[in-house]
Amino acid sequence: MIKGTARFGMVLAVGFLSWNAASADTIAYYRFDGGSLADSTGVSAHNGTVWAGGGTPGYSSNVPVNTVPLTGAADTTSLSLATNDTVEFNYAFPFDGTNGTLEFWIDPDTSSYSTYGDRDIFWTTTSGGDSNRFNICLVNHGLCMDYRDSTYFANQHGVISTPAGSIPDGVWTFVAIVKSGDNWSVYLNGSSSPVSTSTTPGENYPTSIGWTIDGRQIAGNGSGSIAGLLDEVRLSDVALNPSQFLDVSPAAAVPEPGSFALLGTGLVFASFLLRKTRG
Repeated sequence: MIKGTARFGMVLAVGFLSWNAASADTIAYYRFDGGSLADSTGVSAHNGTVWAGGGTPGYSSNVPVNTVPLTGAADTTSLSLATNDTVEFNYAFPFDGTNGTLEFWIDPDTSSYSTYGDRDIFWTTTSGGDSNRFNICLVNHGLCMDYRDSTYFANQHGVISTPAGSIPDGVWTFVAIVKSGDNWSVYLNGSSSPVSTSTTPGENYPTSIGWTIDGRQIAGNGSGSIAGLLDEVRLSDVALNPSQFLDVSPAAAVPEPGSFALLGTGLVFASFLLRKTRG
């Protein structure tokens, strides 16, 4: 009995430690189901709030998938944005670090006027002005990304873009942006190969402690913010590969970072060992 208990404890400990290490990969995951801006991983410090200077986002039953392919979770609600709706988060965006991955589904509406022709989706600072931030936006229905470092009047650095028309209005598109050191890749709609890659010089990346969805108006240019629907926004502090993206079915995927798969496997195996020991 003691030997069996020891085996159970050992396997459970290994399973828990493996799960705990994997869970560190996912920083936050916003599902918006039930009309919530909460981080679904349960980290309350990562919950979103509505920016007081703008409008209030709504929610829609128009979703990209009924079931998230990787996790099997039901998808019932997306975030609905007008150009003056802004959600803010009080922690650093993952691309401020060495590696990171941003995944989301988007169904944009770019029909209204924009001063500079771009539509901000993610603006990675909660401060006013235009510095110390990444801007992830749409230009001519393609993804465009640039950044400014923390210096005053910092130069704008281009990061990566996808072809015009690759993210059209009125259609759900899955986007994964992967940063590995200074190397960037963008994947769209289940592609196993990136539709775009780039390498940025080793300059100073932004260091803001805070970021936004639809936050261009914080910088004083509300007309440059996106309108439309956004769903299943997941941020990771590692460079994921395509088999780990949310839009990949479990049959083709490796275990999702942050999942309970390893823990569950440990429990099943431990139960088997206990039965065997008792027999």
